[in-house]
Amino acid sequence: MKREDRRRSRQDESIPAFEWTLFPPLTGGTLRIRTTSCCGAFELAFLNGKYLVLRPLDEQGAYEETGRGRYHAAVAAYVALVRQHRQDHRRRGEAADFDPLVDGGI
Repeated sequence: MKREDRRRSRQDESIPAFEWTLFPPLTGGTLRIRTTSCCGAFELAFLNGKYLVLRPLDEQGAYEETGRGRYHAAVAAYVALVRQHRQDHRRRGEAADFDPLVDGGI
């Protein structure tokens, strides 16, 4: 196995797997978006005392969620997902936008 292939497989193993579930339509409470990643790929949100990470599912406004729970757990999921998203940008030779949770500032 080439060194590059080993490095790539180690990187793939280090990317956490997230279980995504359909985010139900709001029936009560106020959904507050705390921050949004570049491209709108992920949003850190707060709803009814819990934090969660949202991602758009389709053009009709449906979303999926992951990382629902306390602030630190949801932020850890958000940061991991944004870092993974940035790697995708870099592979395509694109610059990554500033994110306050990943780059500091919040």
